[in-house]
Amino acid sequence: MKILVLDDLDSRLKIFKENIEQKLNAINSTDYAKTADEAIEFLKKNLDYDYIFLDRDLGDNVPSGEDVVSYIINNNYPKENVGIIVHSWNIPAGKKMCSELEAAGYHCIYLPGAWLILG
Repeated sequence: MKILVLDDLDSRLKIFKENIEQKLNAINSTDYAKTADEAIEFLKKNLDYDYIFLDRDLGDNVPSGEDVVSYIINNNYPKENVGIIVHSWNIPAGKKMCSELEAAGYHCIYLPGAWLILG
């Protein structure tokens, strides 16, 4: 299983890491990004993620999770085997991100707080 996690908060990334390691046993196959640019770089190099976890708000005046969604859609990231989970607490933006992905044919769920309930 190969996973990409995007979140700017160290506390959430720590919880993601603990849950992924303990519950999903994906220790060496998970990439963690704190910025949209980092996430996009991982996506450019890896066309085989099973799951992509996206946060929306990554700080003030910086690219957001919406920019990652645009990259995924505009660059035809392979959609057959990837599940995308938007875990942002920004409800309108999180739902919009999933709607855009679904309209482009991706499997997406909006699940705020997903880092707490993996497994």
